[in-house]
Amino acid sequence: MTTLCQVDGCDKTACKKGMCDRNYRQARRAETLTPCKIDDCQTNAYRKGLCPKHYKASRTDLAPCSVEGCDSKVIARGYCTNHYHRFMKYGDPLAGQAPPNAGLDLIKATVANPPDECVFWPYGKTEAGYGTLIYQGHRITVPRLTLTLYEGLDEPPGPGIVTRHKCGNGLQGCFGPKCLEWGTPADNIQDTVDMDRVPKGEDHCHAKLTEKAVQHIRESELHNETLAAMHGVSRFTIHAVKTRKNWAWLDD
Repeated sequence: MTTLCQVDGCDKTACKKGMCDRNYRQARRAETLTPCKIDDCQTNAYRKGLCPKHYKASRTDLAPCSVEGCDSKVIARGYCTNHYHRFMKYGDPLAGQAPPNAGLDLIKATVANPPDECVFWPYGKTEAGYGTLIYQGHRITVPRLTLTLYEGLDEPPGPGIVTRHKCGNGLQGCFGPKCLEWGTPADNIQDTVDMDRVPKGEDHCHAKLTEKAVQHIRESELHNETLAAMHGVSRFTIHAVKTRKNWAWLDD
Protein backbone atom coordinates (compact mmCIF):
# COMPACT_ATOMS: atom_id res chain seq x y z
CA MET A 1 0.00 0.00 0.00
CA THR A 2 1.33 3.43 -0.96
CA THR A 3 1.95 5.81 1.95
CA LEU A 4 1.62 9.52 1.32
CA CYS A 5 3.91 12.17 2.70
CA GLN A 6 2.85 13.24 6.21
CA VAL A 7 3.49 16.93 5.49
CA ASP A 8 0.19 18.81 5.20
CA GLY A 9 -0.78 19.62 1.64
CA CYS A 10 1.71 17.19 0.08
CA ASP A 11 0.26 14.27 -1.89
CA LYS A 12 3.56 12.71 -2.94
CA THR A 13 4.64 9.22 -1.94
CA ALA A 14 6.57 8.97 1.31
CA CYS A 15 10.09 7.57 1.03
CA LYS A 16 11.91 8.38 4.29
CA LYS A 17 10.58 8.95 7.79
CA GLY A 18 7.07 9.43 6.48
CA MET A 19 8.04 12.24 4.11
CA CYS A 20 8.58 12.53 0.38
CA ASP A 21 12.11 13.07 -0.88
CA ARG A 22 11.71 16.84 -1.25
CA ASN A 23 10.29 17.47 2.22
CA TYR A 24 12.77 15.04 3.78
CA ARG A 25 15.71 16.94 2.28
CA GLN A 26 14.24 20.26 3.45
CA ALA A 27 13.83 18.87 6.97
CA ARG A 28 17.40 17.60 7.01
CA ARG A 29 18.66 20.95 5.78
CA ALA A 30 16.71 22.80 8.47
CA GLU A 31 18.27 20.57 11.12
CA THR A 32 21.84 21.23 9.95
CA LEU A 33 21.61 24.97 9.22
CA THR A 34 23.05 26.32 12.43
CA PRO A 35 25.35 29.36 12.57
CA CYS A 36 29.08 29.04 13.10
CA LYS A 37 29.97 29.03 16.80
CA ILE A 38 32.62 31.71 16.30
CA ASP A 39 31.34 35.03 17.63
CA ASP A 40 30.05 37.50 15.00
CA CYS A 41 30.21 34.86 12.23
CA GLN A 42 26.83 34.46 10.52
CA THR A 43 27.88 31.74 8.06
CA ASN A 44 26.20 28.37 8.49
CA ALA A 45 28.17 25.67 10.28
CA TYR A 46 29.99 23.15 8.11
CA ARG A 47 31.77 20.75 10.47
CA LYS A 48 32.20 20.61 14.24
CA GLY A 49 30.06 23.73 14.63
CA LEU A 50 32.34 25.82 12.41
CA CYS A 51 31.83 27.39 9.00
CA PRO A 52 34.20 26.25 6.19
CA LYS A 53 36.53 29.22 6.74
CA HIS A 54 36.90 28.76 10.50
CA TYR A 55 36.97 24.97 10.24
CA LYS A 56 39.89 25.15 7.84
CA ALA A 57 41.69 27.64 10.11
CA SER A 58 41.22 25.29 13.07
CA ARG A 59 42.92 22.39 11.32
CA THR A 60 46.36 22.21 12.87
CA ASP A 61 47.18 18.97 11.09
CA LEU A 62 47.19 20.58 7.63
CA ALA A 63 50.63 21.17 6.15
CA PRO A 64 51.48 24.50 4.48
CA CYS A 65 51.32 24.81 0.71
CA SER A 66 54.33 23.29 -1.05
CA VAL A 67 54.88 26.48 -3.11
CA GLU A 68 57.82 28.40 -1.66
CA GLY A 69 56.75 31.50 0.26
CA CYS A 70 53.09 30.44 0.54
CA ASP A 71 51.84 29.87 4.10
CA SER A 72 48.29 28.84 3.17
CA LYS A 73 47.19 25.35 4.14
CA VAL A 74 47.03 22.42 1.75
CA ILE A 75 43.70 21.35 0.27
CA ALA A 76 44.86 18.93 -2.45
CA ARG A 77 48.03 17.62 -4.10
CA GLY A 78 50.22 19.59 -1.75
CA TYR A 79 48.80 22.97 -2.82
CA CYS A 80 46.58 25.61 -1.24
CA THR A 81 43.33 26.65 -2.89
CA ASN A 82 44.82 29.29 -5.22
CA HIS A 83 47.84 27.27 -6.32
CA TYR A 84 45.75 24.11 -6.71
CA HIS A 85 43.34 25.88 -9.08
CA ARG A 86 46.25 27.25 -11.11
CA PHE A 87 47.80 23.80 -11.27
CA MET A 88 44.55 22.25 -12.50
CA LYS A 89 44.00 24.99 -15.10
CA TYR A 90 47.52 25.53 -16.42
CA GLY A 91 49.47 22.49 -15.23
CA ASP A 92 51.70 24.76 -13.16
CA PRO A 93 50.81 26.20 -9.71
CA LEU A 94 52.66 29.42 -10.54
CA ALA A 95 51.15 29.95 -13.99
CA GLY A 96 48.61 32.68 -14.68
CA GLN A 97 50.04 34.97 -12.03
CA ALA A 98 52.07 38.08 -12.83
CA PRO A 99 54.92 39.07 -10.51
CA PRO A 100 54.05 41.93 -8.11
CA ASN A 101 53.91 45.32 -9.91
CA ALA A 102 54.93 43.69 -13.20
CA GLY A 103 52.06 45.35 -15.06
CA LEU A 104 52.72 48.84 -13.69
CA ASP A 105 56.45 48.47 -14.33
CA LEU A 106 55.71 47.51 -17.94
CA ILE A 107 53.48 50.56 -18.42
CA LYS A 108 56.09 52.93 -16.95
CA ALA A 109 58.82 51.44 -19.13
CA THR A 110 56.63 51.78 -22.22
CA VAL A 111 55.76 55.39 -21.37
CA ALA A 112 59.42 56.25 -20.76
CA ASN A 113 60.45 54.90 -24.17
CA PRO A 114 57.30 54.78 -26.35
CA PRO A 115 57.65 52.80 -29.59
CA ASP A 116 55.97 53.87 -32.82
CA GLU A 117 54.15 50.55 -33.18
CA CYS A 118 51.52 48.81 -31.05
CA VAL A 119 52.38 47.33 -27.65
CA PHE A 120 50.13 44.50 -26.49
CA TRP A 121 49.21 43.83 -22.87
CA PRO A 122 50.33 40.34 -21.69
CA TYR A 123 48.45 40.20 -18.37
CA GLY A 124 44.83 40.33 -17.20
CA LYS A 125 42.18 41.66 -19.58
CA THR A 126 38.50 42.51 -19.56
CA GLU A 127 36.03 40.39 -21.51
CA ALA A 128 36.22 42.98 -24.29
CA GLY A 129 39.99 42.53 -24.58
CA TYR A 130 41.30 45.68 -22.86
CA GLY A 131 44.14 45.33 -20.37
CA THR A 132 43.22 46.07 -16.77
CA LEU A 133 44.99 46.37 -13.40
CA ILE A 134 44.66 47.86 -9.93
CA TYR A 135 46.24 51.32 -9.61
CA GLN A 136 46.13 53.33 -6.37
CA GLY A 137 43.40 51.09 -5.02
CA HIS A 138 41.11 51.34 -8.07
CA ARG A 139 40.72 49.16 -11.13
CA ILE A 140 41.51 50.99 -14.36
CA THR A 141 41.98 49.99 -17.98
CA VAL A 142 45.58 49.91 -19.13
CA PRO A 143 45.16 52.26 -22.14
CA ARG A 144 43.55 54.90 -19.90
CA LEU A 145 46.34 54.67 -17.31
CA THR A 146 49.03 54.63 -20.00
CA LEU A 147 47.76 57.79 -21.66
CA THR A 148 47.37 59.49 -18.28
CA LEU A 149 51.00 58.79 -17.38
CA TYR A 150 52.23 59.56 -20.90
CA GLU A 151 50.71 63.04 -20.80
CA GLY A 152 51.87 63.66 -17.24
CA LEU A 153 48.38 64.02 -15.79
CA ASP A 154 47.66 63.50 -12.10
CA GLU A 155 44.51 61.53 -12.90
CA PRO A 156 42.49 60.50 -15.97
CA PRO A 157 39.92 62.90 -17.44
CA GLY A 158 36.28 62.71 -16.35
CA PRO A 159 33.86 59.92 -17.24
CA GLY A 160 32.76 61.72 -20.42
CA ILE A 161 36.20 61.21 -21.98
CA VAL A 162 37.36 57.83 -23.31
CA THR A 163 40.60 56.47 -24.71
CA ARG A 164 40.65 56.20 -28.49
CA HIS A 165 42.88 53.75 -30.36
CA LYS A 166 44.17 55.29 -33.58
CA CYS A 167 45.67 51.93 -34.50
CA GLY A 168 42.36 50.08 -34.27
CA ASN A 169 43.86 47.34 -32.10
CA GLY A 170 42.26 48.25 -28.78
CA LEU A 171 40.29 44.99 -28.53
CA GLN A 172 43.54 43.08 -29.04
CA GLY A 173 45.04 44.72 -25.95
CA CYS A 174 47.18 47.46 -27.50
CA PHE A 175 48.36 50.13 -25.05
CA GLY A 176 51.10 51.79 -27.08
CA PRO A 177 51.21 55.47 -25.99
CA LYS A 178 51.51 56.74 -29.57
CA CYS A 179 48.42 54.76 -30.55
CA LEU A 180 46.23 56.50 -27.97
CA GLU A 181 44.40 59.81 -27.67
CA TRP A 182 41.49 61.22 -25.66
CA GLY A 183 38.06 61.62 -27.19
CA THR A 184 34.35 61.41 -26.59
CA PRO A 185 32.24 58.25 -26.91
CA ALA A 186 30.92 59.70 -30.19
CA ASP A 187 34.51 60.02 -31.46
CA ASN A 188 35.12 56.42 -30.49
CA ILE A 189 32.07 55.24 -32.38
CA GLN A 190 33.08 57.27 -35.43
CA ASP A 191 36.53 55.66 -35.31
CA THR A 192 34.82 52.27 -35.46
CA VAL A 193 32.81 53.36 -38.48
CA ASP A 194 35.82 54.87 -40.25
CA MET A 195 37.80 51.67 -39.72
CA ASP A 196 34.92 49.66 -41.18
CA ARG A 197 34.47 47.72 -37.95
CA VAL A 198 30.67 48.16 -37.81
CA PRO A 199 28.58 45.38 -39.41
CA LYS A 200 26.49 46.77 -42.23
CA GLY A 201 24.26 45.55 -44.99
CA GLU A 202 23.71 41.82 -45.03
CA ASP A 203 26.34 41.36 -42.31
CA HIS A 204 24.16 43.16 -39.74
CA CYS A 205 22.29 40.83 -37.41
CA HIS A 206 18.97 42.61 -38.01
CA ALA A 207 19.26 42.95 -41.79
CA LYS A 208 16.07 42.02 -43.66
CA LEU A 209 17.20 43.03 -47.13
CA THR A 210 20.01 41.87 -49.37
CA GLU A 211 22.12 44.03 -51.69
CA LYS A 212 20.23 42.55 -54.64
CA ALA A 213 16.89 43.47 -53.03
CA VAL A 214 18.06 47.04 -52.35
CA GLN A 215 19.13 47.47 -55.96
CA HIS A 216 15.76 46.15 -57.12
CA ILE A 217 13.90 48.58 -54.84
CA ARG A 218 15.85 51.57 -56.12
CA GLU A 219 15.37 50.60 -59.76
CA SER A 220 11.71 49.67 -59.45
CA GLU A 221 8.83 52.01 -60.32
CA LEU A 222 6.34 50.03 -58.24
CA HIS A 223 4.52 51.67 -55.35
CA ASN A 224 6.23 51.54 -51.97
CA GLU A 225 3.48 49.42 -50.41
CA THR A 226 3.79 46.87 -53.23
CA LEU A 227 7.55 46.69 -52.79
CA ALA A 228 7.13 46.40 -49.03
CA ALA A 229 4.83 43.39 -49.44
CA MET A 230 7.27 41.78 -51.91
CA HIS A 231 10.28 42.08 -49.60
CA GLY A 232 8.59 41.59 -46.23
CA VAL A 233 9.38 45.05 -44.81
CA SER A 234 7.41 48.22 -44.09
CA ARG A 235 6.78 50.97 -46.63
CA PHE A 236 8.85 53.28 -44.43
CA THR A 237 11.84 50.99 -44.93
CA ILE A 238 11.28 51.09 -48.69
CA HIS A 239 11.20 54.90 -48.57
CA ALA A 240 14.39 54.99 -46.50
CA VAL A 241 16.17 52.75 -49.00
CA LYS A 242 15.06 54.83 -51.98
CA THR A 243 16.08 58.12 -50.35
CA ARG A 244 19.38 56.57 -49.17
CA LYS A 245 18.69 57.06 -45.48
CA ASN A 246 19.33 53.31 -45.31
CA TRP A 247 22.00 51.48 -47.28
CA ALA A 248 23.53 54.83 -48.28
CA TRP A 249 26.95 53.22 -48.77
CA LEU A 250 25.71 50.86 -51.48
CA ASP A 251 26.18 52.22 -55.00
CA ASP A 252 23.57 51.57 -57.64
